[in-house]
Amino acid sequence: MAMAAAGSQPPLRQPPPVATATTSGDKTTTEKEKVTYKITAKDLNELEDKTTEKATRPLKKHWANMTFYIMASLSIILPLLFLILGLFIILMKGKSVTSHWGSLQDIIKVAISAWPIVFAAVVAQVFKAWATYKVERGIKLMELEQLVGSNSFGSAIKQPFLLRRLDLLTLLLLVVWCLSPLGSQALQRTYTIGPAIVNTTMPVLYLDMTVSNRFFSEANMGMLVHEQTFNDFMQKMSNFYMSTFLPHRAYEYDLEDSYNHPKPIWLDSDKAINAPATTSHYGVPLILTKSIFSIGEAPTSAQYERVTFQMTSSYFDFQCGDWSVVSGAYFNETTNLPEGASWSASLSETAHYAFYSDDLSTGQINRMRFGSLIRNGSTAVVGGDAQQTSGNESRHSLIGCGFTQKFVDFPVDCYQDINSLTGVPDCTYDTGTDEHGGWAVHETPPGNLKNTSGANLIPGTGQTFAQNTASFLAQADPVTTPNEIYLGLYGIEKEFNKFSFNLSSLSTPEQFSRRVSYLFNTWMDLGNSVDYMTYTKKTDIQPGQETEFVKVDATHVYTNGRVYFISIGWVIGYFLCAGMLLVAGTASVIVESMTVAPDILGYVSTVARNSKYLQLPKTNSAMNGGERARVLGGTNVMMQDVKAKADVGRIALGLKHVNAQPLRPGRLYR
Repeated sequence: MAMAAAGSQPPLRQPPPVATATTSGDKTTTEKEKVTYKITAKDLNELEDKTTEKATRPLKKHWANMTFYIMASLSIILPLLFLILGLFIILMKGKSVTSHWGSLQDIIKVAISAWPIVFAAVVAQVFKAWATYKVERGIKLMELEQLVGSNSFGSAIKQPFLLRRLDLLTLLLLVVWCLSPLGSQALQRTYTIGPAIVNTTMPVLYLDMTVSNRFFSEANMGMLVHEQTFNDFMQKMSNFYMSTFLPHRAYEYDLEDSYNHPKPIWLDSDKAINAPATTSHYGVPLILTKSIFSIGEAPTSAQYERVTFQMTSSYFDFQCGDWSVVSGAYFNETTNLPEGASWSASLSETAHYAFYSDDLSTGQINRMRFGSLIRNGSTAVVGGDAQQTSGNESRHSLIGCGFTQKFVDFPVDCYQDINSLTGVPDCTYDTGTDEHGGWAVHETPPGNLKNTSGANLIPGTGQTFAQNTASFLAQADPVTTPNEIYLGLYGIEKEFNKFSFNLSSLSTPEQFSRRVSYLFNTWMDLGNSVDYMTYTKKTDIQPGQETEFVKVDATHVYTNGRVYFISIGWVIGYFLCAGMLLVAGTASVIVESMTVAPDILGYVSTVARNSKYLQLPKTNSAMNGGERARVLGGTNVMMQDVKAKADVGRIALGLKHVNAQPLRPGRLYR
């Protein structure tokens, strides 16, 4: 038994014979010189014992190897995890950043860092599996070298230079590795963080500007005269009116007044191409009943709010004829005016107005004549030089106009954000709509108006308009009124010269029509709204004033905290990358399961096992590279000069020992 047992063990190996040095004259011996290895029989026997049990064995299927299961699982599970992460990213759309979904951001950061690692592992495994599959069926050595050697981006870059080869396979390998950053780049762009958008409705109250004028009505003016408050009210309106002549805003369309009220703009006539752009200096007072930025009520998480709705208002549109020049005597007579009409002059008597009706059957005021004093030294378009500033010999520019009241529906956009300190939104004509979108002009009152008498002006309107900017007397010398300066020098008022002013040469009939419409509408709008100009919230409305406002349901869009938004394009790109990675990992598992040869490609132990300079224990050809590496992994090796005593050295991988000769720069090797 002992003999049998002993016979079953491999014979003890003897250490290799020690090579003796020869003289330099023995040429034959020198060429056959071997390096001396100092290794004992005990060392060799210990190495031999470790491989005895695997000396002979049949090839095993890959599925019988636990390592194969682990690697196959990782090649599929890791890409699958990236796909699952993509599904969670889709589900996080609209979720608050302060919810538990916020922890997904940290997971995404880790995934972004892990992507290139997983990509490199899967791609390298695919190349290796394909190389093993092809080598069993026959493959060119160059192609095998390319597949095995391209296990990283750096290796793939070096291949064309080291192998002096640039073919389709080389380009394909480069393209595959260049796809590595796409997944991580797509992943970090799949979502963004922004304010949560809430869409709802809000009741909005705006002052009805289509009714009979609240000031220029017989009942109201009579009451003011009776209460002896008429002059006080006129003074209040005049104070507001004077701001019309302040410097204009820098941009073309001044779509809101200084109280953030929306103003209608010209869209239905030739006035749309001439400044000023809006129909009046003042807009329509309104109140947002549920503004989230009301003082003391703004939520800290809100970023902005936008309210949009349709508003109905009205304005007067003037169309004027050509200029003429008349003498001062013209304004002392009424024979040139229709019955019942009379002239109203500014207190400086430089401007004269006459408002009247051309239809005595209706009595509706729809005409105006206007005269402006021509100052000394100026030349009129019609007539000669004017020398006198008063009396019958003075010269005046004269123009006649017809006007109608129009009713307009237009879209309004109110906006404010966290930078608003007043709680009053900026409300303007909604320029975000299509061209003229939502805009409608009616020659007669539309059916939604509760009062259709808005165009009924009363006698006395012209007098208040003529005297709305005070007397402007200086040392008994009449001074041109602000109205006249505006009508003639809109936008260039600084060029006004009180010693030389001729309105007929400064303003064309078209320009005058636009400017007088603006001034007249401003004055009439103040008569309607001066008492409501500063209203900003519902509590400002006094008892009995509720019926003066029109209530509409507006679209209310605002933010409520910060949420996640999904970038569809990047999400699709990310799913494509993760899906291709999963397909590649699955394909590598399938291909590897179809191979029979052991996994030896790329292992150093495979290259070194037959080296005559290593004297390693024998291993079986059925062992894969990993098994062989584990058995021989403890052996110290060294790239050395195995013919150190010869004139020409030889480089080989051998055992590291005390007599091993390192490579020396400058020495010749073959």
